[in-house]
Amino acid sequence: MSNDHYVPQSFLRAWSFDSSKKKVYRYGRIKGLKCVFTQASIISIASSQNLYSITDGTERVSFESGVMARALDDPIAKAVKKFRDQSLDELGDEERDQLGRLILTLEARNPATIGEMNLSEADLSRVITEVTDGASPAARAEVSNLLKKMSKSTGTLAAGAYASWGYFPDLQALKKKRWTEVRIESDECPFVTSNYPTLMGATVPYENDRHISSLAMSPNKALLIASADFFENFKEIDAWTQCRYINLLTIAGASEAYTCQPEPDPWIERHLGWVKRTEPRNREDYFESAL
Repeated sequence: MSNDHYVPQSFLRAWSFDSSKKKVYRYGRIKGLKCVFTQASIISIASSQNLYSITDGTERVSFESGVMARALDDPIAKAVKKFRDQSLDELGDEERDQLGRLILTLEARNPATIGEMNLSEADLSRVITEVTDGASPAARAEVSNLLKKMSKSTGTLAAGAYASWGYFPDLQALKKKRWTEVRIESDECPFVTSNYPTLMGATVPYENDRHISSLAMSPNKALLIASADFFENFKEIDAWTQCRYINLLTIAGASEAYTCQPEPDPWIERHLGWVKRTEPRNREDYFESAL
């Protein structure tokens, strides 16, 4: 069994409260209802068993340490550290690309997204028909059997492909927008993170002018990517409302949120996972009222 992290542990450590950088305070909903506030080990949060494993029905192979860690998380971690220690203005083009890749792949590698990318029975039947067209009955049976065994891994394979090279068109769309660092100077922990910190960014296509991507990069810094028109309005609101704006995006689809603040915030408890409890047509009104 492999405990695969869909939010990198190195990223989550910015919200740790202990000197060894191993623990955070966690908000979590019990059966989607009551919110509880506890300590949690980073090694055990934002993870899922065998999330990055593929199988042919007999053998299981995990690519967390390969594609997700070595090829994705390690180079991104360097750009994240520079953003945290310095500023967005100090980052070069390659480092900005890594931050954009982080935002995109946090969405693609989330269990909810991987589940949506798994083939349905109807999709599987269509694929089998297409790839075995003209094949002999024996070959058709062999290919059909293999695809059926691997059907539960299609979402994982798609996530791995996206993290490796498929993100590039979406990254180009993000690079055409305005990137802004939002900083809150406080001894407290204004920005939280979560086990689904980028959900709302994916609800509108990346190339759309209405698309907004945000990611809290540390308890005091966040990255916001949007159109120039959006920022004309955003800059007019006060710092703590800006903080709440980003936190609402961070916790929208999450079942858990993480902080270094030892006392729970009733506002976070109330709104954690709000998008799951709100009809699409009512989300804009909910968002405005929560601010």
